[in-house]
Amino acid sequence: MASSAKLPSRLPPTRIDAEGLGSFVVRLVEDRDVQFLVEIHLRQFPDGFYAKLGTAYKKRYFHEYFRSPGAVGLVAEQCDGSGVVGYLMGTVDNDAHERFMYGSAAPALTAAGARALVARPALWRDFLRRRALWYAKRFVSGAARTRRPSREPRRGELLYLCTTQGNRRRGIGAALLRAYVEGAQRARAAGLHLVSERENTAAHEFYAHRGWRVVSESVTRDGRPLVSMALSLGGTST
Repeated sequence: MASSAKLPSRLPPTRIDAEGLGSFVVRLVEDRDVQFLVEIHLRQFPDGFYAKLGTAYKKRYFHEYFRSPGAVGLVAEQCDGSGVVGYLMGTVDNDAHERFMYGSAAPALTAAGARALVARPALWRDFLRRRALWYAKRFVSGAARTRRPSREPRRGELLYLCTTQGNRRRGIGAALLRAYVEGAQRARAAGLHLVSERENTAAHEFYAHRGWRVVSESVTRDGRPLVSMALSLGGTST
């Protein structure tokens, strides 16, 4: 797996000492991490539509995501060899990421999604009734965007930031976020954004303390209220 083209050798493993945890290192995601990351993800986000498609689909999605030239995957791993204690997924160049996901990655993801839906009739019916048209429009729109160069400043999106159970409030999330923001700055991104459930006020406070601000609110197709937050980085590259 090729991790982000934006953060190759410019992100050497960074050793950090955490209270009550010992030392851990922040590094780029590798192939050997994906199975464990999927397990953590499905435990922490069991209600998402992609999670309901199952482990096989999520593994394929993670593999393709981390191959994207506009994406970043980071893990925090304990130095004593006892394993991964947190991970981050995000982009530093949304346009490059979309070109990859709607182009090179689309056949594999479509096939994996179709297999997952066929094996889950109830989810297939839900997909046809509430999601198929939305996904079709999104795919057409995304594919069209990949065929024309963007004139907008480069921007990224923080998708997931997770720590394992029992390892919260020990500086792991802050270290992962700091490495991600520094990578986005090196990629000359103008800014970053994220979307979080409105009830997750602890997360909002965590990001606000690090310079992120609330920019909008919305509601999902399932009725879940969301909050969007942004961080300005000042980059201007397109």
